[in-house]
Amino acid sequence: MSTTNRFPILLVLAIGVAVFPHPVQAANGHSLRLEAGLAVRYPEATVRDAYASTLLPLWAGISWEFIPAVGLYGTYSFLQSKGETAIDDGQFEDPPIGTTLKVHTIKAGLFFRLGSRRFALRLGGGASESQYREHWNEGGITTNGYQFGFQGFAGMEFALGKRFLVLGDFEYLSIPVRTEAVDRNLGGLQARLGIGFRL
Repeated sequence: MSTTNRFPILLVLAIGVAVFPHPVQAANGHSLRLEAGLAVRYPEATVRDAYASTLLPLWAGISWEFIPAVGLYGTYSFLQSKGETAIDDGQFEDPPIGTTLKVHTIKAGLFFRLGSRRFALRLGGGASESQYREHWNEGGITTNGYQFGFQGFAGMEFALGKRFLVLGDFEYLSIPVRTEAVDRNLGGLQARLGIGFRL
C-alpha cells in the first residue's frame, strides 16, 4: 500500500462511527457525543531538545456508546511546533537551524464507561495513524511520512446539565519515527482536557 493512501484508513473508520446506524441506545438515552479540547504532551528527550518541553495538540472527536458502558470512538488531533536543531560535524558546531514540525493524527478504538450519567470513569485504547512533516528553514529540507501506532487513555467526565460534559484524561500515544540519524517517538504521555456534547 502506498504512503499516499495510508492516512485515510483510520479517518474512514472514525467517520464510520458517526454515520453507522445505531438502534441500540445507551442507558442514559444519549449514545452519540461530540468532543473537543486541548492536550499538553510531554515528549521524549530528543523531541524536547529540538522543540519544546511540552507540546500543545488540539483535538476533536466523536464517540458512540453502542451498548451501556461500552463504545467506539474516533479522534483527530493536530500539532504544530517551531524549534531549532544544531548540526555538529565533529569539528565545528554550526549555528542552530530553525525547524517546524506538524503532526496530524487519527485515532480509533474501544472505550469502557463506568459510573453514572453525572460522573463516570472512562478507559480505552486503540490504533493510531499519524502524518508528520518536519521542515528545515535553511535549505528548504523537508522530511515527512506516515506511521501507525497505538494509544490508550484513562480519565473521567462530569456532566453539566443534560447535554454538556467536562472531560479530562491521561493518554499515551505512540508515533514511532525511524530515520538514518535517530529513532524518535513524536507522541508520548499527555494530559487532555475538553468539553463534550451529547446528541
